[in-house]
Amino acid sequence: MLRPGRSVTGKLLLAFALLAALSGLAAAVGWWGLQRVSLGERALREQALPVREQARQLAALRTQIDLTVQLLLESNGVQDGERLSEQLRRQGAGLQALLGSDPMPMDLQRTLPLALAQLGQLVVARNQQRQAIEALAPQLQDAAVALAGLAGNQVANAQTALVARTLALRAGPGLEPALAALLFEDLAQWQSMSELEASGQLLLALLARGGEAGSAAAQAYQQAVADLPLLLPGVQDPERAGRIQRRVEELNQGQRLFQWQRQAQLQSQLIRNQRRLIQAQFDRLNDLVAARLEQGDGATALAYQAATEALQRARLVLVGIGIVALLLAAWLVYRWVYRDVALRLQDSTQALVALSRGDLSVTLPVHGHDELAQLAGAITAFKQTALARRQAEQALQRHQQQLEHTVAQRTEQLEQANQQLAQEVAQRTQAQRRAEQADKAKSVFLATISHEIRTPMNGILGSAELLSDQPLDPTATQYLDQIRDCGEALQGLLSEVLDYTKIESGTLPLQTRPFEPDKLLQGVVQLLEPQAQRAGLSLNLQRESGLAPAYLGDEGKLRQILLNLVSNAIKHGGEGWVDLGLVKLAEQGGAHQLRFHVSDSGPGMSPEQQARVFEPFYQLQSGLQSGVQGGVGLGLAICQRLAEVMSAEFSLESAPGEGSCFMLTLSLTPCARPSQSAALPALPSDLHCLVVEDNDTNALVLEGFLDKLGQRHRRVASGEAALTAVTEQAFDLALVDIQLPDMEGTELQRRLKPAHESHQGTPLPCIAMSAHVFDSQVAGFLQAGFDGFVAKPLRLAELGAALGRQWRRPPQRLPTGDTLDHAQLAADLAVLGRARMQRMAAALTPLQQRLSGLSVADPELIPLAHQLKGACGALALTKAAGIAAELEKSPSERYQTQLINALELGVAQLERYLNP
Repeated sequence: MLRPGRSVTGKLLLAFALLAALSGLAAAVGWWGLQRVSLGERALREQALPVREQARQLAALRTQIDLTVQLLLESNGVQDGERLSEQLRRQGAGLQALLGSDPMPMDLQRTLPLALAQLGQLVVARNQQRQAIEALAPQLQDAAVALAGLAGNQVANAQTALVARTLALRAGPGLEPALAALLFEDLAQWQSMSELEASGQLLLALLARGGEAGSAAAQAYQQAVADLPLLLPGVQDPERAGRIQRRVEELNQGQRLFQWQRQAQLQSQLIRNQRRLIQAQFDRLNDLVAARLEQGDGATALAYQAATEALQRARLVLVGIGIVALLLAAWLVYRWVYRDVALRLQDSTQALVALSRGDLSVTLPVHGHDELAQLAGAITAFKQTALARRQAEQALQRHQQQLEHTVAQRTEQLEQANQQLAQEVAQRTQAQRRAEQADKAKSVFLATISHEIRTPMNGILGSAELLSDQPLDPTATQYLDQIRDCGEALQGLLSEVLDYTKIESGTLPLQTRPFEPDKLLQGVVQLLEPQAQRAGLSLNLQRESGLAPAYLGDEGKLRQILLNLVSNAIKHGGEGWVDLGLVKLAEQGGAHQLRFHVSDSGPGMSPEQQARVFEPFYQLQSGLQSGVQGGVGLGLAICQRLAEVMSAEFSLESAPGEGSCFMLTLSLTPCARPSQSAALPALPSDLHCLVVEDNDTNALVLEGFLDKLGQRHRRVASGEAALTAVTEQAFDLALVDIQLPDMEGTELQRRLKPAHESHQGTPLPCIAMSAHVFDSQVAGFLQAGFDGFVAKPLRLAELGAALGRQWRRPPQRLPTGDTLDHAQLAADLAVLGRARMQRMAAALTPLQQRLSGLSVADPELIPLAHQLKGACGALALTKAAGIAAELEKSPSERYQTQLINALELGVAQLERYLNP
């Protein structure tokens, strides 16, 4: 094991760790420098910028305040003063908020906004005083002017009187005393009026000077106004005396004017003082802001200087680390990478290349104890191994030459064996082809023999059924019963052969539906009890209590198994008893485990017989020795296969001389009792039926059945005769045999329907009759356009049901959105079975696809519509069948679209009906 300090890996890891440590150190130094820059930027952002922003806001706000103050001082109106005062108050509130955001001295925060508000109040009060003065001063001036004018008029009048009296004194001697008295009165009046005029002029002069004269002017004005009443007696005219008196009263308000002017001067002085106070506070605020700006600039400068110094130191450290890292890397690359790794790897590579070329003389020195030394040792060992391998190859080559001769001999033998194997494969292939041909021939044979046997059976059983309605003596009745039993037995044998064929081909479906076990067992007993009595056996039914009234299962296959088992027990039982029973073994998960058993008192079976009893066509000899007909030997084989289809267990217990017991064990789910099948509708008696049948016996039976059903009929023996018949008279329905001497029944119905509709004007439903009863064959008949199907040998009930389905007139009106004739569907389901109806419904899918792909002009549309009309009618798709008939008569895109939609809806409803 290598020590980490001496291995190549350890050296490389150490080198990379040193380089990584230097890179980490460089990153740490860079981070430290950037952190110092970040601290400086934060100091700038937190100290200098807020102070500058506050200074900018203060400068802008002071500019606004100065402008508002200037406008306020220049205003004269009261409204302008109030508006500007309110604006100044709001600006002061904004200034207070700005000073509070970045704390300033509290006295500035309080006094400066308060001083601005007081300045606004003082200016508003001043403007109010000025407005009052401006309103009162003109009134007083007008009164003084009026007083001086009135006094001047009185002076003029007094002067005139003096002149007149003086002239009179000169002209009239002897009147001197009287005129002298009057003259003295006139002179006194002139003197008082002159004084009154002079007082008016003085008052006007004092009013003109206003508040500039100070308190002396106010006192002079007060004295002059007080002397005016003393001069009023000199006015002789009462009217003029009243006018002068009113002017004197107006001039008495002059004192209030002088008082207002003194107050206005005082307010102006207060305003000037307030403005100086505001200017001083703003100067103090500017000094504080300037100091803070200077402090922020200093902090910014210090932060910038610190960041610059940190970056410089980081740069120097990074340069030093870079130089150290470069030198260390160069040393590590040369010492540990180039010398200890690269050169030694080059030597090892050259040695490997020489060895790959086959040069085994190469030598590789080993230095140290690291991985490369181990590699060099491995290369040396490889060289030794190669030398040994070369020697071994030489020995193997000699041995190979010996083996080649042996292989050549063996190859010749294998070629001969392959030829024999090829011949055997060819023979097996030919045998397989023959087997496939034989299987196909078997199917053809079974279909043919089914048709050929069912055709005479139709005559035998039909005639027997017709003859049973005639009055017969007891002996004839006994003979008739024997004929019927033999026919039923022959039909049972044929059914066994066909069922076995279906089982072998895997086409026998499982039909699960509700059934009543009591009715099933009682039906088997009632059917086979006469046979048991004739054999001298007692047929007993044993049923355990606790069974459900109904189960979900394939009643038909269970009946077939029980009939086979009981029939075999009767055949081979001798004289004694046969028991048919049903017990419940267990109950689990809602399902019941049931066991059907058939036991007898017969001779029993040996182990050899038990081993072969389920083989096809194997027959026990006991029945033949007793004279009882033994069948074809398929019964038990069919039972076993049917049990497998139902996932049931089929077992046997028997011993020689102790009888036999066959047991069928399966799990079934309980359910409600099945509903009764729908009754067939009554057939009308005034309808005419065309019978196309070439076999006289079958025609005789069919006509007898129609007579029994109360229907009129006409029989023809060929297809051409049928085509001629529909041109001669109208029919309500045609029963067409599939195999006719001149044409196929499917071809006949394709020509028969349009011919009848052309000549008689009414549609003609056609029912196929055939002994071909395979599901694929029946589905083919219906897809070809037939409206129904009855199997041979005919049964009166089945024929009546088929006629009833076609002769229901008028058709039932379907519910809105429903395209199914449920009554017809229930009747068809009771006759044909759910599995066959499901296969018939599945056959509609390719026809739907063909219909969607055709155009109206396509010649295949009309035959396809005819085919769909028959298939839909057979499946109770009444609405789709009607649209298909219209499409057949009048091809159009509208009918084609309606038929596609009706088929989609109808097939969906049919699937839900058939798959509950």
